[in-house]
This record gives sequence, C-alpha cells and structure tokens, in this order.
Amino acid sequence: MKNISSLKNIPNTLKLFFFLLIVFVLNVFQANAQAPAIQWQNTIGGSDNDFINSVVQSADGNYYVGGESNSQASGDKSENNILLSTTSDYWIIKLSPAGDIIWQNTIGGDYYDRLTAICPTPDGGCMLGGSSASFASGDKTESCKLNGGGGRTYDYWLVKLSADGEIEWQDVIGGKGDDFLSDMHATTDGGYIIAGNSNSGNSGDKTEVNVGLEGYWIVKLNADLTIEWQNTIDGIYHDYAKSIYETSDGGYIVGGESNSSLSGEKLEPSFNDSYDYWIIKLSPEGDIEWQNTIGGNSDDYLGSVSETSDGQYIVAGYSNSNASGDKTENKKGDEDFWIMKLDEDGDIVWQNTIGGNDSDVDAQIQETADGGFLLCGSSETNLSADKTVPKFGNKDLWLLKLDNVGNILWQDVYGGSDFDWFRSMIQTNDGGILLGGTSRSNISGNKTEAAINSIGGAPDDFWIIKLEGDTCLPTTEVCNGRDDDCDGFIDEDALVTSAIVATDVTTLCTGGYVPLSVTYNGNCTFQWKRNGNNISGANSPVYLANKSGIYACKVITDCGAAISESIVVDVKKNPNASVSASGPLVFCPGGSVILSANAGGGLLYQWLKNDVIIVGATSIDYTATTAGVYRCLVTKAPTGCSKLSNTATVTVACREGETENIIQNPMFSIYPNPSSNKITVELESLNESELLIIMDITGKHLMEVTIIQAVTTIDISNFPSGMYLIKLANNNMQYIEKFVKL
Repeated sequence: MKNISSLKNIPNTLKLFFFLLIVFVLNVFQANAQAPAIQWQNTIGGSDNDFINSVVQSADGNYYVGGESNSQASGDKSENNILLSTTSDYWIIKLSPAGDIIWQNTIGGDYYDRLTAICPTPDGGCMLGGSSASFASGDKTESCKLNGGGGRTYDYWLVKLSADGEIEWQDVIGGKGDDFLSDMHATTDGGYIIAGNSNSGNSGDKTEVNVGLEGYWIVKLNADLTIEWQNTIDGIYHDYAKSIYETSDGGYIVGGESNSSLSGEKLEPSFNDSYDYWIIKLSPEGDIEWQNTIGGNSDDYLGSVSETSDGQYIVAGYSNSNASGDKTENKKGDEDFWIMKLDEDGDIVWQNTIGGNDSDVDAQIQETADGGFLLCGSSETNLSADKTVPKFGNKDLWLLKLDNVGNILWQDVYGGSDFDWFRSMIQTNDGGILLGGTSRSNISGNKTEAAINSIGGAPDDFWIIKLEGDTCLPTTEVCNGRDDDCDGFIDEDALVTSAIVATDVTTLCTGGYVPLSVTYNGNCTFQWKRNGNNISGANSPVYLANKSGIYACKVITDCGAAISESIVVDVKKNPNASVSASGPLVFCPGGSVILSANAGGGLLYQWLKNDVIIVGATSIDYTATTAGVYRCLVTKAPTGCSKLSNTATVTVACREGETENIIQNPMFSIYPNPSSNKITVELESLNESELLIIMDITGKHLMEVTIIQAVTTIDISNFPSGMYLIKLANNNMQYIEKFVKL
C-alpha cells in the first residue's frame, strides 16, 4: 500500500518551504501565547516566619493580603505579636494598586491564631476568617471553647475590619473539640458561607455530632451575622473540607478530601482506603443534593472547586495516583496537578493530569473571562513531561493558562533559589493576576527582593506578585488602523479607557436599583461584572444594579479590552411588614379594633388610612374607630429601608340597634364592582319582594329599593366616588355586601 505521508517525491525546495512555514507558525503561536510579565512584586515580613494564606481585591481597588505571623515588630512588621512567644497571630495588610503598604494590623490573643480566608466587604473593609485557640486576651473578646479536660481547642474566629483596618465586630464559633476554618465567602444575601473541618461533638455552637474522627462543618451566617444553618457532613474516618462556592441556584458546592468508607453521609467508599476528592452539592438550606467521591489508587488532595459560567464545576488538586478508579492517566512524578470538569450532576466531563518528574502540589484553579482557566500550585519539577519552564530553586510557584478543555496554552514559574510556596490567586480588575506565596528565597531567579531576615538564614515571608493585565499603554499604540510601534502588528495593545458613572446613590434598599453607565468613545461591546464574575446578558452601556456587590465593566474593542474602575453598590434588606387585627374588622359606630404591626428591633412605624398618613400614629399598635383601608409603613432605623404592610379594611356596617342577625356571607352578588354608573344586584333566590338598603361606610341610609325580581339594576351615577354597603333584610336576617363607586 502506498504511504501517502511519504516526502520522497517532494522536491527539496518545497520541503524547505514547508519546514520554514511550520517553524514560522509555531513561533507566532508561542509568541502570542506567553505568560504576562511581572508588573511588580513585594516581599513582606518580619524577623520570624510569616505565612500568607489569602489575597483578595478590595472594594476600593486596593488589595488585602493576610495569613499568620510569628514575627515581632521588625522588618515590615509594625506590631509585636500579642503574646511575645512562638505563637502566631492574624496579620492583615492593605496594599495599594502598586503594591505599597497602606496599613497593617496584627490581631490575636494569647495562643495560636491562624488567618486562612479574607472576604472584601462593600464598605471597603473586609471579613477575616481563621482558627483560634486563644483565650479572651489581646484583641480577642471571647475565649475558645474548652474540651472536657479544660484544655484549649481551636474554633472558627471571624473578625470584621473597617476600610481603615479597625475591628468593628468579631465572633467565635465552635464546639468543645477542634474546629479549623478552611474557606469563607460572602453570599448574595449579605451573609457568609464557611467551610472547615471539626471533631467537636454537639457542644458550644455546634448542633450535630460527628460520625467519624473529623468531618466537614459547613456554617451559613445571615446578613445579621448570626448562624442561619449549619451542617456536619462526614463518614467514619477523616474528612477535610477545603473549598466552598455559592452556586447560581443559591446553593453551594463544597469540596475536600476523605478517606472514609461508606458510612455516615458518605455514599461511596474511598478508593484503596486512601484520600479521595469528596465533592458535595448543597441546597440553599444546606441539604445534600448530590455527592461524588473521585479518586485513584493512592492519595488525592483537593485544592479548590467552583462553578463555571456554563453552570458546571471546575475542580483542582494534586494526586499521587496512577491510572485507576476515576483517574485515566498515570502520574508523571511524585505528585501531579489533577484537574477536572464536572457537569451539573457531578459527573466527570473531562480531566487532565499535569506535572513533571518530581512533586507538583497545592493546585488551585479559576475560570477566566475567555472560558479557559488559570491553574497555579507549588512545583519541585524541572524540565520534564508537561513542565516546559525550568525551576529556579527547591520549590517554585507554577502558573499555567489552560483552554476550556484543560489543554495548556502557556506556563511560567516564579521563585528564587530556595523554597517558594503558592497559597492564593485572584484575577484583578485590570485583567491582571495577583499571586500570593510564602518565600524563603533571597534575590535570585525572578525574585527581586531579599528575605527580610537574610542574615543567619532566611525565615518565611509573604511574597506578592502582580502580573500585567489587559490595560494598554497609550504611549506606544493607538487604535487607528496603523502599526504605531512598528512591531508588525496593527493596533495591538491599543489604549482602551472607560469610566463608570452612577446616576443615583449607590446605597439603596431591596426593590430599588441604581443605573450604572459606562462611557467609552468609539465602537465597542460591553460586559458588566459583579464581584469579578460576568453578569449574563449585561452587555449594554447602562446596567440597573439591584444587588450588593463590586461592579465593573469590561469594554471590548477591535484594539483590545479594559476593565473600568469598580464601583460599590450596597443593597440593604427591607424589614418585614405585616398587620393583624385583635378582633372583627366589621363593627357598628362606637366600636373599634386594635391593629398591630409586627415587632422587631430597631423598627419605626407610621400608620396610614386610605394611603394618607395618620398624624401621630407611630406606635406598633393603632386603634381604628372609623371605616377605611389601614396599613403600616415599617422602617428599619439603622438603614432607613421601609416596607408597606398588607391592608386591613375596617367597615362600620350598621347603625345602633341593627347589630343583631347580621350575616357577612351574603345571599346576593353585585356586578360590575367597582362601577361608575350602574350596578346589578342578583339574588340567589326570591320568594317574595325584598328590601335593599344602600348605606355609606358610616351606616347612613342613602337609598331603599324594593326588589321584585331576582336580577335588578340600580342607578348609582349620582353617588360620590367611594365605598358603599348594600343590606338585604330577609326573614329577620340581614345580609351585607360592599361595592365601590368609581
């Protein structure tokens, strides 16, 4: 059979042409698929060990970085630890967009306090989440829970900071065992969702016992920062929740690792008695909707899980397994990154094992605006297998850009000659990337600053790296259809600038909205974002924001794209508003009924009759003595948000002496009702002539009509607009019905 791929019959000149063409195409592809350059970096630390755990962007466009610190006041650290010993405290730092320290705060008690999560808040501050074994001391106002022997245990410790770094609120949540917080995020209802692991029984704040040794402990806080619900989820052995994310249906996706067999809430055993990914979908109320145990023949450790823009899920971690169980590829070194896409029901859509010939761990993943993914972790691997960039030292940060099915588009490493660990990553408002790591390296590799205590051995420091974003340089390229910088490309990286304008106040109440408009001179398309995520269908220059969040708009032109500056919208919840009556709403002149609004802390009341304010009626109760439609405007004093209650229609239905034998279930009907000129009265039956009496709502007789037919038309065109009553007297019984004259 002829070999159609043979080059034997192709002239040498043509072979050379094809070869050069292939080389050119590959070079162009690689040149346009490169990692972004380092924009700035900052090594921040004291004289001892400082471990970074979280980086986020604040509502005002700055950055929060934080973790735990053993350092006293030294180097960049301006405060001693609360207890001058080897214990650790929360260390939170606010950085400018250029990476300079704006302020810092050391927060702790008399023992170990470990900050693991930071959530930016709409007021420019942040919520800190971590674990603490300190008694009430230093900054801590509540002691940790004690175990049965009176010893310390770790609890979740939440601290709310203002935009200036001052403590505004704190709470300790835990039982009488150890409770370690792993992840925390703000939720769309103004509360927070927390994930961690616990070995506490039913004690303290914990309402459920563990089935096994350690289990997932998920806690939902409402907007008032009190526990809305909690769920302990575990099997018989060790289950560690690592990551949680609010989903578009109002529920949550939580992931971690488990070595439990089929037991407790766990519906599948672990593979080969090793640790596997354990991923659980929760309803908005915290109930399990589905779960999946995913693993191979060795240990698999989950790093992150989140929902993707198509309603599916992206998962990352690292694995020591070969092809077995759910894993379709052998490992390439000691451990590899193991990523996968799950569908809406938790089944694997695709997976990829990414690594070199050594250890690659600590993997986390995020979706990017183009539908691809950013993957980052810690790597000890040199050039081998998937690793195409050489390492600098013992361990580096390894960042990769993947397409929408997990293929590598570009990669880069960040490190010095010693150990550098990856801990946290975000995509910034300018389209860039912020990496947070812990570093032991001095100036070497692509690290440009020495360790803080480089004499006598370097301790661990925070290392923050900002990579360039999508914003363009106006000094080199302009969107004009020409190659201004003479590099062979037209209008690449051309300047795109935009600004957001709010046409009303940005603090509002539920049910309201604020129009946000983005300005850009030129042809473009728009993509509005809330909290860094695309808003589906929000592609016009004006967006009506009705939810709390940090809003920005991506402006896309033929010359490139840019993210506008952000603007914060804060939506306050309206109070509940309801009215109930102490008795019947129909009574005779001289009677009354007490109307009561709902009770609640910090509520103000204003009663209305026929939608007109009743002067002085500002108590929770109001005694109605006259007919009308009543309701109450309930206002929450701290926010000024109000809500109108349901209506209570009070009717004065008789004159004195006419209270006996009144039936409010009439034997006749009125139509049309309301009416402007005539009404028709239809009786259920007519045995003899009947007398109809038309009254106003005070009980005053206006007209009497003798009915001799079951259906009678009455002219009401001369009546003033308002509510009227018709009374039918029949066999010593009285029937009453209302109608409205327009």
